[in-house]
Amino acid sequence: MLGADQALRSEGVDGQSGLSSAEAAARAQRFGPNKLAESRTELRWHAFVRQYRDPSLVEHGLGFR
Repeated sequence: MLGADQALRSEGVDGQSGLSSAEAAARAQRFGPNKLAESRTELRWHAFVRQYRDPSLVEHGLGFR
């Protein structure tokens, strides 16, 4: 695992001043926007069914032993 200083050096970034506007624009053009991928929202009923797919969980939840 890289430390912060090593990561900055490996990417050619000054830890005090960061990237210049020109370099930030060039990297955005090269790598795309700095944005997380959107995930699909799971329907509530689907989550419920997924969680209780195991019959032993249903028995436990209903008080059967």
